Amino acid sequence: MKEQQKAAPRCLIAVSALCGIAGLILYLTNGTNKLSPDLSMSAIIAFAAVSGIGVIAVIAGLVTKKASTLFSYAQYLAGLVAFAEYLVSQANYIANVVYGVDGNTFTPAMIATAAVSLLAWVLALVAAIQLRRAAYRRDLAAQEV
Repeated sequence: MKEQQKAAPRCLIAVSALCGIAGLILYLTNGTNKLSPDLSMSAIIAFAAVSGIGVIAVIAGLVTKKASTLFSYAQYLAGLVAFAEYLVSQANYIANVVYGVDGNTFTPAMIATAAVSLLAWVLALVAAIQLRRAAYRRDLAAQEV
């Protein structure tokens, strides 16, 4: 049971990194449309950061627990930035769909990119919280001894 509890945050970090890679690929292939003709470099960098920091966090988790917690929070922040930058880059398109100017609807690729980037962000947050709770419990147990 304890091994599963130790491995769960690392698995969440890895899945979050994979979601970051999927979000990056989806954004690069489907991120432009007639209302958002350019890709946002900040969104690309943020998606790449989610993936890169996730890989570093998994590797750091094998070496030391404190670094893993720090990197998981950094991955969470990168995921938040990636999600926000994606939404900002698609602001004109989202406004067009919401106001129903010309009958456009959200494309499946846009929904998938938003869902995957949101999932990367939330999974990194859950992993960071779990790692912090585990560290708190370890510190508490060390004080009791």
